[in-house]
Amino acid sequence: MADGTPPAGTTGAGGELRVGGFFDALRTRRELREQASRPLHRGDPVLTARLREVEAYVEVFLKTLAPRRPVFRLLEHPADPQTPTKVELVFEDAVQFYEALTLSFSKGGLFIKTESLLPIDSLLTLAVRLTADNVEFTVSAKVIWINPRESQGRPVGMGVKFYKLSSIQRQVLDDFMAGDLPAQSLVHLSE
Repeated sequence: MADGTPPAGTTGAGGELRVGGFFDALRTRRELREQASRPLHRGDPVLTARLREVEAYVEVFLKTLAPRRPVFRLLEHPADPQTPTKVELVFEDAVQFYEALTLSFSKGGLFIKTESLLPIDSLLTLAVRLTADNVEFTVSAKVIWINPRESQGRPVGMGVKFYKLSSIQRQVLDDFMAGDLPAQSLVHLSE
């Protein structure tokens, strides 16, 4: 590439596409989608096949995470509903956190797979930890929807929205979701 960074996905012998891991696949998928949107490359069968291959990799990888649940602990549940409930949320790694973000219907929130459902509109102070990546941050959230029983492939849990993020913090989240920032950048979500 012009800036000296290697391309996200590399082409090996025989023209097959090789990616180095999950977040590399996200970057490669974004790059392929950008290429496919250009008039010159629309309908290119090789590009279309590569994009399908990378999208399948991402989908299969996320499906293997489906049974995994983060550790969800209520640390402090105040009597006053206007005072945020303190919660600890522990993910095994950044990929599991990414999956929680993708399960949410809106940007700027995540889905927590848990049987310990809180009422809609509950305010939370989430102490989030990604153990394998040694990343910790604290973020304010609000329960915006719950799924009390498994339905349509969505597990039991609740959707929360981060409601105090600045535009810079939202950009960090977007860039992480695109595979452009490492998990360590998530510490910038702390308030």
